[in-house]
Amino acid sequence: MERRHRLGRGKDLDLLLRRGSRVSHAFFSVAWRPSYLPISRFVFIVPRSVDKRAVVRNRLRRRIREYLRTRAARITPPRDIAIICRAEAALAARAHLYAALEELLSRLAR
Repeated sequence: MERRHRLGRGKDLDLLLRRGSRVSHAFFSVAWRPSYLPISRFVFIVPRSVDKRAVVRNRLRRRIREYLRTRAARITPPRDIAIICRAEAALAARAHLYAALEELLSRLAR
């Protein structure tokens, strides 16, 4: 994923998590709000409650990042999106994770 599609820590992330709209799935919770930039930006949050091992948490981050790498430019209108993992995501197969992300992102497009 290109650097310009990353939402860093700071005021934008705080505002997104406090005032953003939310949609949920068994694997993820997604907070979003319209972006003031012409592109969508993402942040992936995998808390320690998902798994205490960093290897598992980093694998989830990499899978989500890879899924969004090819799809980030197609998300219209531009939004700031926080994808928050749940513990069930650590046990899911890659195909199920990708299907869940596809479902959540299609719900954002409505």
